[in-house]
Amino acid sequence: MNIRGIVIKNIFWMLLERGTQLVSGILISALLARGLSKTGFGMFQYVQSLITIFGSIVIICGSEIVVPMLVNQKREMQHMTLINVFILRILASSLAYILLLSFVFFVIHDLNVLRVSSILGLTFFFREPFGVISAWLQARTYNRPAVIISIAATCTKLVLIIVGYYLKLGILFFALALFLETFILSIGLLIYYILNARKEKLVFRFRLRLIKKIAMLGGVFWVGLILQALFRRVDQLLLKHFLSFDKIATYGAAMQITENFSLIAPIIASSVAPMYIFSIKAAENVRKNLFKVLLIMLGISLAGSIGVSSLSPFIVKIIFGKGFNETSRILSYSIFISVLVYIDAGLNLLILKMRAARFLTIKWMLALAAAVITDLILIPKYNEMGAVAGYLAGYLVVVVFGFFVVRYKYK
Repeated sequence: MNIRGIVIKNIFWMLLERGTQLVSGILISALLARGLSKTGFGMFQYVQSLITIFGSIVIICGSEIVVPMLVNQKREMQHMTLINVFILRILASSLAYILLLSFVFFVIHDLNVLRVSSILGLTFFFREPFGVISAWLQARTYNRPAVIISIAATCTKLVLIIVGYYLKLGILFFALALFLETFILSIGLLIYYILNARKEKLVFRFRLRLIKKIAMLGGVFWVGLILQALFRRVDQLLLKHFLSFDKIATYGAAMQITENFSLIAPIIASSVAPMYIFSIKAAENVRKNLFKVLLIMLGISLAGSIGVSSLSPFIVKIIFGKGFNETSRILSYSIFISVLVYIDAGLNLLILKMRAARFLTIKWMLALAAAVITDLILIPKYNEMGAVAGYLAGYLVVVVFGFFVVRYKYK
């Protein structure tokens, strides 16, 4: 099979995986909203926000660093890189887990939040450390096994959530179901790796110098990823500080739909990037093609946002049931923030082409600052809509910064 065919097949498997996660995510949200009280649903979302924030610490060496390293290495040396990245991520997972539980114990002072966090926090030790196997497959342009295992794990989680809903097993069981998804995915990847890698010459050695090199390379992106995670979830942390879990449930339900729609943005961007941006040398052509990509992103996001906004009462009632009437009003506004998310995904292609990680760090630092300032001012006065305003302010800064980078690079 030619390279184009391989790439198309990989994109297909990526879309299939993301589509499965999207559909299952909506179904699981519906079951959790109905299976838990509104306060319980809000608490669960709050803990998931903590997992997102502290989990970003584990991504100390992401695929953007590992995959290129593996591609440029001989096959037997790839395995030594994998084991050292694994060790680094396990160490980062331990740090993240300790910080998570310390934050909940000393700052939140809520035993139920601590229990759920202690279960979901265990995913730190599996998702990213064993994710090195997915990077290994990606470096070989063969995503299919990882996607199949991921879909199987996702479906298992969905089945467990359904069982927990009908048997009324409670919030700790739901947390366990989410952990088991990660555990099954990790064990599946490990079994595949053992069965296939043993055909090659394996080199497993702990190399402190290599770990330091990997940490230094990944550290530049790492700070940006942590800032991005903080920006995406600081609204819910501040809602808890000023208001209650009920308010988080109302707001979080709207943002789940908004973020699920926004998940399509990076898929579209990564699909058009090789042909329209990465392979183009002339600056004028890059700028023209970027403008075309932005128009595509703008058209798709506007059409989708208008549709979701007009149907928001129906969508919210179908997914979350009764007790979430205010969510439809929030969604009718928040969904339009996804337009900025889509535009950012297009503008981000230029930063990736430039390999300028410092721009990503600056971008998310500015976005976080804008969101926090806006939230602190508006949440006490406007409740959930204040948090929407904070999210909007952050993404406005992100898009303005993206256009600044375009002007800086191609003035």
